[in-house]
Amino acid sequence: MISAIISIYRPSYINTLVYIMQSSNYRAGKYLKIFWGTQNFSTVMGNEALRKTRGTTQILWLIRLAVLLEIGAGLLLIGLWYWRNLAGGWQFGLAIIIGYPVIIAHLIAIKLYFYRLPFPIPTVAPKTKKPTKKTKKSTN
Repeated sequence: MISAIISIYRPSYINTLVYIMQSSNYRAGKYLKIFWGTQNFSTVMGNEALRKTRGTTQILWLIRLAVLLEIGAGLLLIGLWYWRNLAGGWQFGLAIIIGYPVIIAHLIAIKLYFYRLPFPIPTVAPKTKKPTKKTKKSTN
């Protein structure tokens, strides 16, 4: 139980989220189904490795940046509470810091829903060749 809770705070958690994105074929509904069905995120990948592509590397860095920004926002709220008497600052700041794994996972789902990261999935059927009409050549 404790290892399952700690698994969302490990550095490998971000790799696991990207692996879930890949295994769900970048579909938001399937991604959330896998996310909420997972008990321990340290066992999701097993012996399989994350498929490293240029897009995957960019997504990993983007998520890492988002995590740092979110933790920074939480610390900022705690600091504003301490130095400027911001009402509810420490509670909200602590909630952001503690809840960042779930918040980040759902921000990814929103991004997948609207933009289908990193590869757009075609929604229009490919064009098929139309049969050409044979014309008669006029002979003079």
